[in-house]
Amino acid sequence: PLVDDRYPTLATAASRGITGHSSGGYGALTLAMKHPDIFGAVACRAPDIYWEYTVIPAIAQLPLQMEKWGGFAQFIEDIPSIRPKGGDFWQAIHTLMQCMAYGPNPEHPLGFDPPIDTETGELVAAVWERWLQHDPVRMIDREDYQRALRSMSLVHLEAGRYDRYLLQIGARIFSRKLT
Repeated sequence: PLVDDRYPTLATAASRGITGHSSGGYGALTLAMKHPDIFGAVACRAPDIYWEYTVIPAIAQLPLQMEKWGGFAQFIEDIPSIRPKGGDFWQAIHTLMQCMAYGPNPEHPLGFDPPIDTETGELVAAVWERWLQHDPVRMIDREDYQRALRSMSLVHLEAGRYDRYLLQIGARIFSRKLT
């Protein structure tokens, strides 16, 4: 609505598309699946999907990262002052944001359920299953999302054959499910 209010658009889903790369590709795909009333086409390059390959490696690093920074609560408190903010820091931030987005729990002191046992690193099955409900490879199994994708004039996915994060695997699985 903001774009339609500010710019001379054709304010119909048939006239709108959404695109993104990597996490933006994930966002584009899920927004198109959830809002076919707004978007009539979707294109994504190397979307972060099939989380067994794309998310678990980062989750597996959480116990060591949180130990390094004194646990989730201390890490969150110290984010502004942590220096340098290198690759390890940004990976922890990214995974922390995923924890907040996919495992919200207002009853938990952190406001979310960690997907791992913070002492052992073992996946917490019930929390991980909640996360998987947001993975497009799982979402496409739902009839409402299938219907949304069928309504699109274009669904385009691409990923490099040798993607470092194995994003081509999720694209292949998603493509097969589309077919």
